[in-house]
Amino acid sequence: MSEHQPQPAQVVEVAAGGVDGSPVCSLYHPGHQAHFIQVRKARATAPIPLTFVALRGRCVRTTDPEGKPMNFCNHDPGRLARAVERSGGRDIRLYDYGILAIGGEVFCVNRGTRLIGACRSSDGQSQLGVTGVVI
Repeated sequence: MSEHQPQPAQVVEVAAGGVDGSPVCSLYHPGHQAHFIQVRKARATAPIPLTFVALRGRCVRTTDPEGKPMNFCNHDPGRLARAVERSGGRDIRLYDYGILAIGGEVFCVNRGTRLIGACRSSDGQSQLGVTGVVI
């Protein structure tokens, strides 16, 4: 069995706010924003490859290598759907610290079928988050 060797990753840190200037969620809870420290810790762990099954609302349904169903929710269902579409439903990996990678996109996820807590909009204050990571 080979030991996982962490690979360099590009972490992009951005201020909160949508591309169009709209407010975005400022919570760093499971299923909300991924924090750069969380992503750095996650990328040093061995990922579990997952198989895509379906999208349902804010959740992506997958199976682990043994065929066990696993569900993950994120507050941004549109971004989740775009990532699945771009990856063709392939290259889905679960890392420690609640990080799910789909292709080149990284999501902080809540395991299960429900999102915990409502999003809190940013008030224009700079919030450090992660918008793109290559793990």
